[in-house]
Amino acid sequence: MYYQYINIIAGSSNGRTHDSESCNLGSSPGPAADAKIVPLWYYFYIMNCIKKYIKYLKDNPQEYWFKRKLYGWGWTPIKWQGWVVIIIGIAILIVSTYIGEATNSPSITLIGALLMMIVILFFGYKKGEKPRWQWGPDKK
Repeated sequence: MYYQYINIIAGSSNGRTHDSESCNLGSSPGPAADAKIVPLWYYFYIMNCIKKYIKYLKDNPQEYWFKRKLYGWGWTPIKWQGWVVIIIGIAILIVSTYIGEATNSPSITLIGALLMMIVILFFGYKKGEKPRWQWGPDKK
């Protein structure tokens, strides 16, 4: 039986047919030889999931900075202000780590990590959807 496969990792965009039992690709040198072959339907499934996720993120009538994650608990930044909050949080952590290393004081790094979490959580609760555990889009 033959199946249509696409080589996603190696970046090949042309579909190739391989025998499903042997799936012998030969031994070509370089990183493409270690590339995994995935079924073509899986590529379309992933693309469909990405399109649905983008549609979910764009549906923002309340102008939230952060939207609830589709899977798990937490937020995803969806507006530029949300991304600025994330960048500021990362900058706080980097600066506190640098200062903590320079002064040989790990407590400064710990304080910076806590400050980063406080900043992100504060703006997440203030400018984002109410967080809750979620596994996929809501069934409407």
